[in-house]
Amino acid sequence: MFIKRGFQIAFSAFIVLLLLNQALNQHLENLIAILLLIPALMAGYSAITRLDFVKKPVFLLTVTILCIALNLLLLLYVALHFQINDVSDPLNVQIKATELLHGNQNWHSNFDGSQEYFYVYPNLVFFTVLISKVMAFAQSVGLSIQLALRLMNFFLLAMVTIFTLLTSWRLSKNIRAIALTAVTLLFYPVMYLYPNMVTYTDTWAISCTTVVFYLVAVGLTSQRRLVVVGANLAMIMVYALLYAIKPNMVILLPAVAVLIFMTFFLKMPERWRVVVIAFSLALGVITATVATKSIASSNGYSQSAQKKIALPATHWINMGLNPLGSSGKGAYDFNDESLDIERKLEKKTYLTTDSIKDRLQMLGLGGWFKLALDKSQTLLGTPLFGFGRYASGYAKAPGYYLHHQMMLTTFFAIIATTTVLLAGGRLLIKVWQPYGDQPITTAQRAFSYLVGIAAIGLTIFHTFIWEVEPRYFLPMIYPVVTLIGMVGGVQRLPALQIVRSKSNVNWTKLLVLPVTSILFLGLTLSSAKSVPGIAYGNMEYPIRLAILQPVKAPAELRFSLPVPETVNVLKVDIRPEPGQSVSLSTGQQLTPRNGHYVLEKRFVANQNVEVVIQRDETKARRPLMLYRQPTLYKQLFHGSSVTIDGKQYYLPYEMDIYDRKPFELLDVNNQPMLRYFARC
Repeated sequence: MFIKRGFQIAFSAFIVLLLLNQALNQHLENLIAILLLIPALMAGYSAITRLDFVKKPVFLLTVTILCIALNLLLLLYVALHFQINDVSDPLNVQIKATELLHGNQNWHSNFDGSQEYFYVYPNLVFFTVLISKVMAFAQSVGLSIQLALRLMNFFLLAMVTIFTLLTSWRLSKNIRAIALTAVTLLFYPVMYLYPNMVTYTDTWAISCTTVVFYLVAVGLTSQRRLVVVGANLAMIMVYALLYAIKPNMVILLPAVAVLIFMTFFLKMPERWRVVVIAFSLALGVITATVATKSIASSNGYSQSAQKKIALPATHWINMGLNPLGSSGKGAYDFNDESLDIERKLEKKTYLTTDSIKDRLQMLGLGGWFKLALDKSQTLLGTPLFGFGRYASGYAKAPGYYLHHQMMLTTFFAIIATTTVLLAGGRLLIKVWQPYGDQPITTAQRAFSYLVGIAAIGLTIFHTFIWEVEPRYFLPMIYPVVTLIGMVGGVQRLPALQIVRSKSNVNWTKLLVLPVTSILFLGLTLSSAKSVPGIAYGNMEYPIRLAILQPVKAPAELRFSLPVPETVNVLKVDIRPEPGQSVSLSTGQQLTPRNGHYVLEKRFVANQNVEVVIQRDETKARRPLMLYRQPTLYKQLFHGSSVTIDGKQYYLPYEMDIYDRKPFELLDVNNQPMLRYFARC
């Protein structure tokens, strides 16, 4: 009883932490909209589930099929119609993967090999090789690399949907549980956004984790020895792939070790099955460790150079203890990274260990706990788990989305948090009030223990020990969704019944609550319309490779910039200098502001804007900085290029959209323009 109660308390604390962080991370108007939506949805849910035909298996099966179809269609639509401007780590990986495709196995980064990104971060080498193989396969079957990478993300996320449903069915054999899982997957927007748009490790990690938990469910429930053996053999390979791509998912090993203790202490019949699962996971780690070194070496990666340059594990622990990190409390910090790279090269890594001790002493026990709570808000409280993290605008997106980015992002965040609060609240109740007349099986209990322990372990790891990012929790989201479906189906909970009976419907709650919540949600979304969004351009590519290069510019440079959608602001990211001016070809000058040049003017879609840079090098104090196209499967930059010393360079610029139609005026040429307001 102590073991069971201990798990219930720990898992409940995790769920409460998740729900509180999700709610408290929302703006006040969003939170009010969510708090109005929840009772409205509960009222509608209770009313619908009282209808006789809703309880029939045929209806539930139909709902499940429709939800799966819509989920897959939405994933495919986003994959084919949205293309972000990749930045940072994903862009580094794609550049190197393209170079590998062309036979360049020099892992020293940048145009002149002066940067050591992949030797500093060797954990990305295997994934880079994997992406290069996907590119090679695309070429062999006549697909464009761009389309292949988009379809790759679609198939990986389709696997998340399919294997989450298969896991729920394997554990419950309950069509109501499958229907609830399918509905949750459809309306929870996370998988449509960051994992679908960004080509990076997280999409693979989400997919592989879902498959691993499905194989765990098979290993726990199957009565056929051959199936159990096959599931564990497959688990070795899938977990090896997961560990090679996302090493922090090693957390599954201590989680299953704790599960072994629990199953033996509670004398559960699945205890030896859990031992076999633990053995399979351990073999997966060993397989990944051996295979990744061999694969890296065969692709020209130097293990000796890695030993000299790669950052030690203490680097991430040190960053995780930094309350003033450049990317947030306990998150990535540029200064920590630069300092630890120097320490590694100078063979003074003991200074990083000393820094850990100093920070722990400075924080004290209370400060360390407070920092962990702050980090939990980053890990668990970001509604869309990293959406926008690795993007700088869009190379391709529907026009309506571009003009209403902030409104739609607000809507997605509200729906995501509402889903988490509803589903998480239901799960929290079921932790203490499971099934009732349908007793939970020992296999279901063992699976629940493993998911709960892994989720708690991953949270503790990234809040108390390691550095943190919102995307780090993504792999555990969908196993938790499986639990939500498994423990409840669409059965009503007495505490949540809003409609009293078939004949006595509370129409006030059933009609007034939804109408009120929808009206307030509409007002909340309307208020987000005036927030600007980045539309197109070459501005803000935070990448570890120095693609922004100094050039010796002639007296005049001209760039032709496309305007795919109507925009209202043009920004040229060139530092203002004496003897330098930036203007349109019409002569209209861009104004120096906040370290770059800005022009607020309405530019109509489907035209080209010509920007002229005039520069007197004898007066300028700093060289002109322009983008240089690296080796990549796609054109990274927009607009025309200029050729200087035989090399092509592109203008750093950005075009923004302001959805402020009520404030438009006509200029002297009878063209729409933004009204200028007096500034303090």
